Amino acid sequence: MFKFFKNYWSQLFASSQTSKPNIITFTGGMGAQMISAAIYFQMQAEGREVYADLSYFDKPRDIAAEGDKGRPTHWGWQLAQFNLHLDSFAGSQLLVPRQVDVIEDGALKLQLGLAALRKEHIQNLFTLHEANVAHLLGGDEDKYLCIHVRRGDYLNVASHLISDDAFIRLAKRFVNLIKHAVIVSDSVITGGLRVRLSSMFAKTTFLDHINEYETHCVMRSAHIFIGSNSQFSLIAAILNTKGLVLLPRAWFGDAQPELEALVSNLGDFQVLSDVT
Repeated sequence: MFKFFKNYWSQLFASSQTSKPNIITFTGGMGAQMISAAIYFQMQAEGREVYADLSYFDKPRDIAAEGDKGRPTHWGWQLAQFNLHLDSFAGSQLLVPRQVDVIEDGALKLQLGLAALRKEHIQNLFTLHEANVAHLLGGDEDKYLCIHVRRGDYLNVASHLISDDAFIRLAKRFVNLIKHAVIVSDSVITGGLRVRLSSMFAKTTFLDHINEYETHCVMRSAHIFIGSNSQFSLIAAILNTKGLVLLPRAWFGDAQPELEALVSNLGDFQVLSDVT
């Protein structure tokens, strides 16, 4: 198995080092867009010829309702808060596809994006407005634990979903260390999850009504961040330089082992979350 992945990554790396111009496709929500932007600007910093395929944004934003199986949300541009706009990128319309290397969604893009996001000059592109977080938390600047419960349109397409019980078991590990829990989600947080978390912490704040940028700010500024298995969580986790970050061990289930390996290799430790 190790030899397989060694050969696999060697082939991916070699394919990214050609002298052809590169086209980075931009698709999806904020996390996916940040990955593409990071690769674009890292290649540009290396003096490589790079362009952006922004055709995904020719279609308007279309939010998919929960329960519409197989249908994801079609996102609009979400990087304007970082002063990155569509015209910040050189377009690729005039390039002939067979004369370029196109970096589309998949293992190579994730690998290059994660590497780029480790660079300080790339991280500086995504500087936060810290005042946003204090405002969202009612001016409370105490240390807080943040849990990202990814639901919404993700329920329509996810190959693996982190259960409410899994979040509860992990959160229990921190009740004696931190008093304030903040739960962010793209679905209304109701029922058992709300009740159980409220009973565990001295203070709970449920933010299931804020926009993607505000959610990103809250996750990145957390002193303890428990993420879900989404690119949105993953990028916030990588850019959270303040606190302890915990990500799911199972990311895609058995659907995409090469992507699973990339995420799993980001950390050296495993969290024991079951509490009896």
